[in-house]
Amino acid sequence: MEIKQLIIYIILLVIAIIFSAIEQSIRKNHATEQAKAIVDVINLLAPDAVIAVEKLGLDKKLSGSEKMAQAVKFVQSELDKLGFTQADYQTIKNAIEKHWADLSTAGLLDVYAPETPETVVNQFGTSTGTSADSKGANSEETSKSN
Repeated sequence: MEIKQLIIYIILLVIAIIFSAIEQSIRKNHATEQAKAIVDVINLLAPDAVIAVEKLGLDKKLSGSEKMAQAVKFVQSELDKLGFTQADYQTIKNAIEKHWADLSTAGLLDVYAPETPETVVNQFGTSTGTSADSKGANSEETSKSN
């Protein structure tokens, strides 16, 4: 009878080990899926954060690092609202930098560039008198008079 009990204990031990391994695999899989979901959500939020912060930076004259901090804060806040509390700061920052570069390259952030005399345009679509325009006009007048 002792041999039968020993065999039963061994079988129960093997079953416990198998179920433990399965449980760990499921938890690891769940963590991987959650991490992928967080990255997907960050990549959805980052472009909006970049655009919002560019506008805010124009209005409030924020520096680049202040804009980055605000964008990260915006994404983190939205993730918290969605229940994702495990997001890594560096992951958020990297996603924002990537989308900032993508939007800049595509020219979509040009509208938020600070106005300089060269970018001011009057209601008729011609540029206002800048120093470069007046120099060009003077050189034309000089060449006509010669």
